[in-house]
Amino acid sequence: ILLAQHINQWCYSFCRRLALLFLTAAQHHRRAMEDFIHFSAFFVIGVVYSTFIEYWGHRAMHSPKLRNLHDHHMVHHKRNYGKGVMLEFAKYLLFAAFSCCIPLSIFGPASIAQPLNVGVVLTAFWSAYCHQWQHDHPPEHQHFWYMESPVHHVHHKYDMLHHNFGMCVDWWDHVFGTYVKHEGAWSDNSKAGAVERSMNKPALWHVKWI
Repeated sequence: ILLAQHINQWCYSFCRRLALLFLTAAQHHRRAMEDFIHFSAFFVIGVVYSTFIEYWGHRAMHSPKLRNLHDHHMVHHKRNYGKGVMLEFAKYLLFAAFSCCIPLSIFGPASIAQPLNVGVVLTAFWSAYCHQWQHDHPPEHQHFWYMESPVHHVHHKYDMLHHNFGMCVDWWDHVFGTYVKHEGAWSDNSKAGAVERSMNKPALWHVKWI
């Protein structure tokens, strides 16, 4: 009888601990999922915000009302080349820091500031890379599968001073009615031409970095 009681107590204790273990694991998993969703949501907001600032910042450079900024940007259009990914990134990062990262880090909660700033900084780097790539390798723009045509290359090559202000995305041009697709963006728009571009495209790191 005593042995049976000990066995019952041991089984009860074991099952109770096992249940608590599973419950604790489930709670940790739920918390981890909530943290992941929270981080992802504000990361996406950071990406969207960064591309929005990119669009309107570039569009402002084409406004004659901002004469000094406009004249400086027109020099870039005449020369039609990028300064290098890292130099462009430094410029974008400086603007992002004062427009978002620093104020948010000072006045906003860390749970929001950290993922949002990560989204802003990574998008700034991607934007700098896309900008340089479209100046260095316009025909091989197939790397950017999410855009119909190399929007920034079209902006420069066809002198579209009032259209196609995006660099790493084209969705704000669609939203604000400034998107223009130019069929001449590719030298050969056939399926065979697309296959040839895909096969002959340069490596992703073949851009001017500095």
